[in-house]
Amino acid sequence: MSSDRPDYKEVAAQLRAKIEKYRRWKEAQVHGKPAPPHTDLKLRVGVPYLEAALKRIEEGAYGTCLDCGEEIPTQRLEAVIGALRCTQCQLETEKIDRNRGFSR
Repeated sequence: MSSDRPDYKEVAAQLRAKIEKYRRWKEAQVHGKPAPPHTDLKLRVGVPYLEAALKRIEEGAYGTCLDCGEEIPTQRLEAVIGALRCTQCQLETEKIDRNRGFSR
């Protein structure tokens, strides 16, 4: 990471905690136990995105839009911790997906 980029250690810790929460839920399911408290569908569905964001932190690419290469605003990263694109590029991706018949 360059010196002008934020240090995402806290974000990485949050991502690891969310991924661990999912793993505990998954382990409970295997053994027929109820899910840990506060394990919701959004977490279960979002784990691949969380893992991708964690990998991007480790590679020094977190916070950079996959499409345009610009820095993703902090507000967006706080709202969508696993964001891979800036708002404009995400809207464009969703528009293309809708035109192709994909839905999110």
